This record gives sequence, C-alpha cells and structure tokens, in this order.
Amino acid sequence: MNTKTKWSIFSAIIALAIVIQISFIIPAHALTYYFNCISRIANKNGTITLENAVNCYDKVFKGAKHAQAQNNTTIATLSS
Repeated sequence: MNTKTKWSIFSAIIALAIVIQISFIIPAHALTYYFNCISRIANKNGTITLENAVNCYDKVFKGAKHAQAQNNTTIATLSS
C-alpha cells in the first residue's frame, strides 16, 4: 500500500468519525431546547403543568404528535 492510499483511508476514517460525532451532538441540543422551553414557562407563570410540558415536547420534537397518533391507531386496532 502506498502513502497516498494510506492517507486516503486515514482521511475517510476521520471524516466518518466527525459525522458520527455530529450525529451524537444534535439530539443533545434538542433536549436543551426542551428544557429551555420548560424553564421559560415555569419562570413566566411560576408554575408548570403537564400540558405545558407536552406542548414544549411537541414543539421541540416535531414528529412526536404524528408518532403518537400512529401509536394510538395501532393500539386501538389491536384491542378491537
């Protein structure tokens, strides 16, 4: 194996490692946004309700409502 091939393989491995690291960081930001939403509501109202928490969850994790609706449909179908 020549030097150019070794550097190409090394570069590909480093690029893959960077992509993997980024994929771990993005979900952590979503949790930060969720906690910030909860904190804003709690600081504004002085209280927090389950409805506030669910609204923040749905706002930050956009696919949550759709997935929950599909899950409810599946459960209803299985229980009939």
